[in-house]
Amino acid sequence: MENNSICSICGKEKESHYNEYAQRTFYIECECEKQLRLKQEKEARDKALKFYYDKRMNASRVLKKEERALFSNMIIDEHNQKAVDAAKYITALMLKGDDTQEKNGLILSGSRGSGKTYIAVSVINEYNRGEPVNENSVKEIIKAHNNGLKDIDFDIGSRCRFIKERDVINLSDKYNYRDNISPLDEFKNAKILVVDDVGSSYGDSKKIVSVLFDLFDYRYSQQLSTIITTNLSKEELHAYLGERTFDRLRCCCHYIKLASPKSRRK
Repeated sequence: MENNSICSICGKEKESHYNEYAQRTFYIECECEKQLRLKQEKEARDKALKFYYDKRMNASRVLKKEERALFSNMIIDEHNQKAVDAAKYITALMLKGDDTQEKNGLILSGSRGSGKTYIAVSVINEYNRGEPVNENSVKEIIKAHNNGLKDIDFDIGSRCRFIKERDVINLSDKYNYRDNISPLDEFKNAKILVVDDVGSSYGDSKKIVSVLFDLFDYRYSQQLSTIITTNLSKEELHAYLGERTFDRLRCCCHYIKLASPKSRRK
């Protein structure tokens, strides 16, 4: 039988007190046992938080190569300073929960390798890191890990999504009419949505414009933050999207041109 009166680490006798109501002796946790317990609890919480954030990242559908995209990992200069400042502003706005600003999105325009996608994804990653965790979920993860479970379903709280423009168009064909469900719904309702490479799709131009209008118009009406990246200039983007769609973006997004021809990351 385990002797609770002796510390299992240092071997010293523990302090105790007798409870008259319970009619039993209680032993006070030794300081070295307390420190070990706190260390183990911290390790379990750190492991749970990593699992939590990994789940949140996966739910955002960020590309693997962009998972480390953060403002602190950028090389900032006169070419991208304005874009980075705008991205930081949008991130702070979303974390604050300020829905009073009509312009809460970005159009990042630049040539290939200018770092526009990296900056856009940084908003998602910074938001995912900054949004408070669901403590009940963390407790559930710790409990599941203690029971040896790995596949855990819980509320990750992630409300950000990343998608390529071509995937928006492809998913629009997969509407489930029986259940009235579209795979685009999770992107339409994301708190922050990054649509990458706008202007790169080929095919039926009327369909492309119609699908994008439905997406951007809905998000504009719900005051949800939309960030798009494109190789097109403002005039080219206007011509590609048409007046109605471009007008929605013009109303809710700050347009920024990145001049740097090179990727701006450390």
